[in-house]
Amino acid sequence: MGSGQSGDGATGDARLADLLGRMPTPEPPPLDSLVPATVRQRERRAVNVDRAREVYKRDIHTYRARVYGGGGSYEIYDWLRLCDAAGHRCLRCRSEEKLTVDHVVPLEEGGSNCIENLQPLCAACNRWKGRESFDFRPLIQFIELLEWRPL
Repeated sequence: MGSGQSGDGATGDARLADLLGRMPTPEPPPLDSLVPATVRQRERRAVNVDRAREVYKRDIHTYRARVYGGGGSYEIYDWLRLCDAAGHRCLRCRSEEKLTVDHVVPLEEGGSNCIENLQPLCAACNRWKGRESFDFRPLIQFIELLEWRPL
């Protein structure tokens, strides 16, 4: 009886080995085809993280404006157009550091969160300004005049 069981086990093992031998083994994809997709994914993720951060800041400003009674909101593309108009530089010191949203009339003083009340300042200038109402936006037109060169 022991010999019959071992014979059945041997044929079962042989059958399994035969089946496994017939199965095609998948070829792994070449490594160079995976690298560009990974790089694209990282770049896309970085852009999405920056956009998510800007949306989060906008939502916080909208909430604070509602709490202080100023109201209003802005779209991210409006903020980016304002930064383009300023040449992606701080309006006060003209540095190329990361720009922050500054409210000309602070939310605590009844200012709105509309794009008409925003100006791009670096973090240091935004802290310097504090809760005062300084409007550096007329500098955009002045700087454009200074940078204008006749043909």
